Amino acid sequence: MDRIMSASIAEPEEEASKSRGVTTYAESEEKEPVRAEELQQSTRFKERLRKH
Repeated sequence: MDRIMSASIAEPEEEASKSRGVTTYAESEEKEPVRAEELQQSTRFKERLRKH
């Protein structure tokens, strides 16, 4: 019984997280170029550490 009740309670939370995921995905699309630049900088930084 406890498992069934917990599952029914978790369902609306999952739906809410899905809708949040859609909004965060849309926001991440706008921030993607910035993240790409950050990734390049971080990889360059790691390369510098390896060289030294």
